[in-house]
Amino acid sequence: MLIAELKRRLGEIPTDREVVTYCRGSYCVIAIDAVQMLRDHGFRALRLDESLWQWKQRGFEVVEGEASS
Repeated sequence: MLIAELKRRLGEIPTDREVVTYCRGSYCVIAIDAVQMLRDHGFRALRLDESLWQWKQRGFEVVEGEASS
């Protein structure tokens, strides 16, 4: 999801829980930018430092949505 789209869709993000951003690859900066933008808008946000597979194996929830291409 691009940062501009994320900004347009802020109203769809729950405000009562922490938001975790994920970007494939350890050098991807989109997730870092997304965390900063979310925090700037009052969200509790952090970037996932492990793989999505590891996240799921630990039993954490994954909510997926459609992203524009």
